[in-house]
Amino acid sequence: MKKAIHIAKSLVKDIIDQAWTLVALIIGWLVLEGTAKDITGTLIVGTLVVWVITFPLRYEGVEDEENLPRDGDGDGLIYDGTPKERKDPRKK
Repeated sequence: MKKAIHIAKSLVKDIIDQAWTLVALIIGWLVLEGTAKDITGTLIVGTLVVWVITFPLRYEGVEDEENLPRDGDGDGLIYDGTPKERKDPRKK
C-alpha cells in the first residue's frame, strides 16, 4: 500500500513537471476554432495518455536502504567486497 501511494505521488509529480507542455496545448486549444480545436484537444488527451503509459520507463523506485552498502567508517567511501572502494551516493 505504501509503495502504491509513493508511485501515485510520483506519477502526479511527473505530470506536474510536464505542466508547461500542457499549458501551451491548452492555450492553443482556447484560441483555435473548428477542426483545429478538435485536433488540439485530441493531442492534449493523447499526450496525457502517452505520458502516463510511459511513466514506468521514467520512474525510479525507492531504494531499499537495508540492501545498500554502508559507509562503515564515515570517510565517504564504501567497501562492498569489490576490489575498489567508491563514494557513498547518499553523501553529497
